[in-house]
This record gives sequence, structure tokens and C-alpha cells, in this order.
Amino acid sequence: NYESWDRIKRIFETNVFSPIYSYQKYVEYLNGRKGIFAITISAIGQMAMPGFTIYSASKFAMEGFQQGIRFEKPDNVQLTCLYPVATNTNFFKAANEIEFKKPFPVQQPDVVARKMVAGIESGKDTVSPCILFGISKQLMKFIPPVKTAYLEKKKRKFNQFKAKVKEIKEF
Repeated sequence: NYESWDRIKRIFETNVFSPIYSYQKYVEYLNGRKGIFAITISAIGQMAMPGFTIYSASKFAMEGFQQGIRFEKPDNVQLTCLYPVATNTNFFKAANEIEFKKPFPVQQPDVVARKMVAGIESGKDTVSPCILFGISKQLMKFIPPVKTAYLEKKKRKFNQFKAKVKEIKEF
């Protein structure tokens, strides 16, 4: 929904401005001591999908931030970035009053949390809790029609959603 500037602003405040601000304040707080900073970027920050454009744009911004900050961060800060796929939380219900089919695949929050904690504890730079996402990224990179087919399927789901919204508004 691009009609609501306030909604767009809230998404960027939550997903971009808050983590960047928090990172800066955290580094100041550490004052040279060792620390760990984790950012949830999401798989959608590496591959946009129909129906999630603004959310995806905010996550792409964080992808750029983490790439740059790795060159600038002090040595005492471990930066770990999380790239979950769709997670089975209330996110989808809160994002829109009208039901929208979740993107495939969907993970359970406890799985994502356990894998993130394990990644942080082992000092990983990045954590992708869904093995399927990593495999599919490689498939899509080396066999582009796989990506085209996946995104076409997502586009069809989005068009069905738009038709449902239009139907409800006309009713």
C-alpha cells in the first residue's frame, strides 16, 4: 500500500532507522568492550516479492547498511545478520486485514530463534535459518528460469489478493 505515507514511514522507522540508530548507540555504549550486534534483514532483503514491496525495500536498505558497516565497524563488535524466510508469526495478520497467502517456505519462530542464537554464539556473520532458501538462491543464480517461475507464482498469488481486495471494496 503506497497510499499511506504514515504507513511507509513506520515501516522504515522500524526496519531501517531503529536498527541503524541502535547500532550507533550500542557501539558508543560498548566504549571499546566486546559486543555482539544482530540485525534481522530477512530473505526478502535479498529478493523482493510482489505484495511486499515497501517491506522489501526497507530490508534491502538494511542489506546495504550491513555491507557497508562491516568495513567501518570497530573490531570489538561482532555483527551477525539473520535472513529468515517467512516466519509463522502475526506479521501477516497485522500487515493486512485481508488474508494474504504467506510466501513459501514458512518457518516456525522457535526454529528461527534457535538458529539465530546458535549463529551468534558461533560467531557467524550471517545466519540463514532455512536451508531451502540457500539452495534456492543458488538454483536461481545458476538456472534463472527457476527464479522466473517462482516469482511468477508469487505474482499470481498477489494478483488473486488484489482481486479479493477489489471485490471487498466494491461490496
